[in-house]
Amino acid sequence: MNKKTLKDGQKAYQRSDKENRVQPYLDWHRNLKGLYMLDVDSIEWRFKKGIMTPVAVIEITRVDNDKIVTRKYLDAIIERFFKRDMQGKATLHVANALSCPAFITLFKEDCSMFYVYNLTDAEYWVKYTPAEYTGFLEQL
Repeated sequence: MNKKTLKDGQKAYQRSDKENRVQPYLDWHRNLKGLYMLDVDSIEWRFKKGIMTPVAVIEITRVDNDKIVTRKYLDAIIERFFKRDMQGKATLHVANALSCPAFITLFKEDCSMFYVYNLTDAEYWVKYTPAEYTGFLEQL
């Protein structure tokens, strides 16, 4: 099978379906008593002086297009990350181990709007258009 690549040489999505192929493992692992696993959503990498370097750990969460994102909605995400699931604490550990910041990105289902929370500095949410979010990622 020939590997598909993008114009810039990055590996392209290889499959024609949209199946989440790791979901069965995630569901299985959630039933193991006393074991905690965090599936890290994204680690942003950059080449610095020719060395591949992590620049951010980003946990991604989606909001459906028909939902209105309110302060209460955003506060509930932070509550979930730190009180219900401990995902925030685990994400910060991963980011600290990699010596980079951690973020949560909430995105509209159609990627028309992005909200970013800086977990490392506990700063409040910043709303971005797709172009602004691209700029945010590029500056990491």
